[in-house]
Amino acid sequence: MRLFRPCLFVHWLYRDALFRIKSTEKILYLTFDLTQAIRNRGHLLGNHGFHHVNGWTTSLTNYISDTSEAAQYTSSDFFRPPYGRLRFRQYRLLKREYKIIFWDLMPYDFDPSFGREKVLFTLKSKIRPGSIIVLHDTSGSLANEVLTEFLPFALNRQYRFELL
Repeated sequence: MRLFRPCLFVHWLYRDALFRIKSTEKILYLTFDLTQAIRNRGHLLGNHGFHHVNGWTTSLTNYISDTSEAAQYTSSDFFRPPYGRLRFRQYRLLKREYKIIFWDLMPYDFDPSFGREKVLFTLKSKIRPGSIIVLHDTSGSLANEVLTEFLPFALNRQYRFELL
């Protein structure tokens, strides 16, 4: 079963984190798991950890250390936990320094078995005002393929894209 949005329990547990921008305006926010291409284009680069570690299986000390190591390469006080997996103690410590960002929509672009058409359908059918969408820039990611069709689709429906 694929979860395109974090469950309500996750929203409740990390209630100070940002999953979606509350808005009636048609605004979308794209986030990507990549670094150098973002920096080269002058975009905002939030912290996503240095080694992309799983918070559920990493000790508090190692998780915070990994986040601190990545901080020197970032350009903001945003932190998006890798895999969306973050223990509550990690969250409590990190929210002192960072605005914790999750996402409102995960289209599974990183999974080639999901397929281009399903990724595109997910994006087109599940966006809503204020959606924070996470995409990936790995070798198997379908993000580049679907963005060429998704961006005009969203713009034609009067959505706009903004920075957080």
